[in-house]
Amino acid sequence: MENKGSITIFLTMMLLAIGGLLLIFLEGSRMLWIRATAETEDRLALESVFAEYDRDVFDRYGVFFLEIDPDTAGGADARYLTRLSQIHGQAKGMLTLPTAQQVCCTKIRYVAQNGAAAYIGQACAWEKYHMAASLAEEVLSSVAEEDEPDVKAAFDRAESSLQEGEKAAAAEETETSEGETTTAEGTEPSEGEPEVDEVKRREAKGIYHTLKDLAEKGILALVLEDGTAISNRSIADPYTMRLQDAVGIGSGEEAVTEAAATGTVEHIVFVQYLADHFSSFTEQEGATAAEDEGEESATALAYELEYILGGKTSDSENLLYVLHRILGIRTAINTAYLLTDVEKKAVCTSLATAIAGFTLNPIIIEAVDYALRIGWAYAESIADVRRLLAGEKIPVIKTASDWQTDVYHLSETMARSASNDREDSLTDISYEGYLKSLLFLQATDKSALRSLDLIEKNISLGRSQGQLRMETCVYGLSYTVSHHIVPVFAGFIGGEKFYGFDVTTSYAYET
Repeated sequence: MENKGSITIFLTMMLLAIGGLLLIFLEGSRMLWIRATAETEDRLALESVFAEYDRDVFDRYGVFFLEIDPDTAGGADARYLTRLSQIHGQAKGMLTLPTAQQVCCTKIRYVAQNGAAAYIGQACAWEKYHMAASLAEEVLSSVAEEDEPDVKAAFDRAESSLQEGEKAAAAEETETSEGETTTAEGTEPSEGEPEVDEVKRREAKGIYHTLKDLAEKGILALVLEDGTAISNRSIADPYTMRLQDAVGIGSGEEAVTEAAATGTVEHIVFVQYLADHFSSFTEQEGATAAEDEGEESATALAYELEYILGGKTSDSENLLYVLHRILGIRTAINTAYLLTDVEKKAVCTSLATAIAGFTLNPIIIEAVDYALRIGWAYAESIADVRRLLAGEKIPVIKTASDWQTDVYHLSETMARSASNDREDSLTDISYEGYLKSLLFLQATDKSALRSLDLIEKNISLGRSQGQLRMETCVYGLSYTVSHHIVPVFAGFIGGEKFYGFDVTTSYAYET
């Protein structure tokens, strides 16, 4: 009997040990399953939060933004907790039920952060999807940025040189007249040739002063057709500085890893995106009509691409800024062409000699010659910009047949339109082409932030309440959720009342 009793105790102890190991194995399996379920459900809850992206922004600009409440991440936290409670609250049984005890936002990725890199990435992705691959390689930098020749300064230098020359000539004439005692009798000065020279000089000085007056006039009065209406729209204040100040809000010291699009192809694609989604001076009629009819496509500014370049508060200021840039580029190109055209160069030299030849000073004559060349190039550039604003194209580099202005008939030739018989060349460029070229030369992050200003203002126009605030728009969030699990199988053998683990979940719109 003693042997049978000892065997029963041993078997009981073995069964208890095996049972305990089995319970531990089941509890461990349950914990792994619950953890995997929690990770899936936490990410599902975060994805459902990002499904509430701003539909107006997406429909109009093709990019995803999620707007959260201004008080740091409070709005996002509330949405995330709601989604978690909805998902975790579904009946799943005690074997797979995780409990979220604490939610902590660990990182916020703002749209305006890091030079608006996420926005640039989304814009490039949208544009690549909607444009042919070959267009992505199109070179928009056909016009190199050149320093704008200072036309007024050139004429100021020439005027100063002429005044000095006249003073020197007057002094020399006085000395000569004092040194002469008598004039030979019976001789009279020849008046025929001097009269011809004087007529030519008066004509040359008339051309000189006409070109000088052009340099002193306002650009808008020179390049716009009579009766052309200029938009008087303005915005209360550009939001670019506010966006820059908001870059670090809620993100702590952690840097966003995405880099701004700096590759040539990406930069070109982003410029094309801006051209496709924002209006300019030559497209203002459609934007104005949309605003008058109250359509969703109404814009706060009529000249949006000009704003992205100029960053001023009003349409007129931005248009003036862009026209200055284009006029400067055209003047530099046209001045360079005049140096290669022998006939036109000779005309300028002849006029300069007629004006300043009396000084017998080649330096003064050269100063006047340069002022005439640059003034003529400026007049040609005004005619170019007029054609651009009228929707025409102009050659990037002029030839003798493309040159419009005649220095002897400036008023008539500057106002003359291009011949309708001329076919556009592959090298011709339009006003929009110049805008693209200037955008290509501008830093990508500057263009991106200013376009975000416009998105905010334009979307807010169509809302009766709840204005869009771009600095509170995010494209990515990271959360750490602390979960508690009440033991089931391990509870039979004692131990902790609950187990805890953390799950870190991140989500961001693809860029």
